[in-house]
Amino acid sequence: MHWRQVPASRRGLVIRDLATALRERKADLATLLAIEVGKICSEAEVEIREMIDIADYVVGLFR
Repeated sequence: MHWRQVPASRRGLVIRDLATALRERKADLATLLAIEVGKICSEAEVEIREMIDIADYVVGLFR
């Protein structure tokens, strides 16, 4: 099934679960991002936080 065929309510749940997973692993993801792209840890943490904020925003759109 393609993403566009998934009902909006289900898509919202998937994105919500993604945001939850990002929150749970925020520090590890920031470290990995810092290593991967050579950013300092504080910049990497901001990028992970932005991903979480965007996911939260998108979940709000599905409501």
